[in-house]
Amino acid sequence: MNTSDAREIVVALDDGVDAFRSLSFAVAEAARSRCAIRLVHVVKASLPPPPSDGLIELSDLSVGTHHFANVADMTAADVLLEDAADEVRRIAGTAIDVTTAAPVGTTVHTLVDECQTALLAIVQHHHRSVLGTVFSRSIRVGLSSRAPCPVVTIPEDWKAAPAHQRVLVALDDVSSSIDLLEVGLEAARARGAVLKVVHAWNITGPYEEMIASPTQAEEWMQSAHHDIDRALAAVGDRYRSVTVERLITPGSPADALRRESATADLLILGRQGHKLGPTIGSVARTLIKHASCPVEVRARKTLTNDPLASPLSRSFV
Repeated sequence: MNTSDAREIVVALDDGVDAFRSLSFAVAEAARSRCAIRLVHVVKASLPPPPSDGLIELSDLSVGTHHFANVADMTAADVLLEDAADEVRRIAGTAIDVTTAAPVGTTVHTLVDECQTALLAIVQHHHRSVLGTVFSRSIRVGLSSRAPCPVVTIPEDWKAAPAHQRVLVALDDVSSSIDLLEVGLEAARARGAVLKVVHAWNITGPYEEMIASPTQAEEWMQSAHHDIDRALAAVGDRYRSVTVERLITPGSPADALRRESATADLLILGRQGHKLGPTIGSVARTLIKHASCPVEVRARKTLTNDPLASPLSRSFV
């Protein structure tokens, strides 16, 4: 991980969810990055208590002006956070500083605010009722789309051990993904792992016939290999110790990455900017829900006048 000036990892906690897996991941990342852990549970805002005269001023209900929470919710939050802090200390001992926060507000907006100076944010995926699943998915997708730092989603049934010693990085338009490739190389080096670069495409419409024949598909794959070679050369010799594998294949990117995630410790995806604001695509949404390993979504740098630019973009994330 690139620490820059951020020195803490934010772990978002939810009611009724065993957070052991997300806390274990956070402790390992904090140890690698030599930073603190901040445990955050957002207490949902409620209406203010009625005044003694029974009259409520309109200003008291102004959105964004004040946030209120009932005492029971705040007490439950304190217990949740203290239990999680105890678990971090049990796993890490005194080697990692841990702090807690129970801000009041709407979940995604408040978590985004809490992540302004974070190195990383971690949220755990969990299975619930249909309504609960939709709500928790909106939190994961909303935070992954809008957080100023990378966001890692931890699968509910993920196990840290035994480690696969393998990191995946998904590259769409390889020539404009050098920064993402470097993140993957750093993550693999920090873990003593192999980096596997996955590049898949699923073209429909007017370009579909361009790679319909085996010969054209082979030319496309050779072009992708060439792009990856050039991207690795552009990164330089800093990661020469990292073994790099490749999977370049036609077909559904989400399916390919989901299969590969079964034998990986981390999957890294890029997030593109959008004229209406930052967002994540359908592949990232699918993998946040269905990948077998932790999924990290991070903003990608916008490159202009890229010397490695390819004639065709193979964007899928």
